[in-house]
Amino acid sequence: MRCLLTVLFFLACQPFVAHSAPLVYYDSATGNLRIVNDGEWSGGNNALMGAFIFKSPSGRLKKPTNKLPAPTVLDTGDVPQFIALIYVPHGTFDLLGAVQPGTPINQLSVDIHPALGFTPEPVAVLVPEPTTVAVGGLAFSALAALNGRRLFC
Repeated sequence: MRCLLTVLFFLACQPFVAHSAPLVYYDSATGNLRIVNDGEWSGGNNALMGAFIFKSPSGRLKKPTNKLPAPTVLDTGDVPQFIALIYVPHGTFDLLGAVQPGTPINQLSVDIHPALGFTPEPVAVLVPEPTTVAVGGLAFSALAALNGRRLFC
């Protein structure tokens, strides 16, 4: 019985699995966009996102200067207001010079759409904060001390 509480506390402190989502980073000094598609959110097996649609109502987008990984399709027909990437593969890559340098972040937005036939899970991070674990441990130790029982085997 004494060890059972210790084992239960140890199991309660184990980290949970975190779900992840595609990310886009913006470097205002260079105008580069970095896309991170980890593949988990997009269906796992083929790891393709349906589309990334970049928007700039003020017309600050430009055609990227670099080649994109296959099978990505780049649609720049509506530049400078929109850039669309379709069938974005798993991994991390950049859109070099896709935004006019110095553009404020409030002039940009991105819509991320999953591949057809896939319903995304809500994005949730189920990792306990370290302080929560510490306070839980302190409370557990206090309860054990109040009961007059040993905490460890």
